[in-house]
Amino acid sequence: MLVTLQTSNTMETNQKNSLEVSKNFSVQRERLFKAWTTEEDLKQWWKPLGSTLEELRDDQKEGGTVRYRFSRSGGEEFVIEGTYQEVQPNERLVYSWNWNLPEVNTDESKYTLQVEFVDDEGGSSIRITQSGFSSEEASQPHLDGWNQGLDSLKKHLEGNSEGTAEAAEVPGYNEAPQQQKVGE
Repeated sequence: MLVTLQTSNTMETNQKNSLEVSKNFSVQRERLFKAWTTEEDLKQWWKPLGSTLEELRDDQKEGGTVRYRFSRSGGEEFVIEGTYQEVQPNERLVYSWNWNLPEVNTDESKYTLQVEFVDDEGGSSIRITQSGFSSEEASQPHLDGWNQGLDSLKKHLEGNSEGTAEAAEVPGYNEAPQQQKVGE
């Protein structure tokens, strides 16, 4: 059965200059959390600024550190790192979110990230709140990045055009991608 899920991408700005993005998924909350926190999953879907995740260090406990090391074409590297303030596996993570990019002033790239994993009808949703922006305008590139990243995460978790409902709707084929063409 094909289930269409509503996708919500919203941004709210308040006196703390934060943004909020959410998206629904057809997978269980535990699978969504795993895709957010394990290196093998992250390498498949998360490519900020067109980069490749090279290494993840993740000590999921209050006071523990998280560090993502990325490479870009031309051999340039950058790091995103932080310290956990709250860890509730499969439910909620709160941590500092500090970008160390050669082209960006580090004082302007320190944020707090709150990520919530919620059960939804037949699946789950993720709600991300990033705060610490100097202005609403400064948050726009991040909003664009989150929307792209969450779209990529959805494709990773729910499949790409091969084996999805799109492929199932091709005349003459059954739903399961491993099945043969009808009449063969």
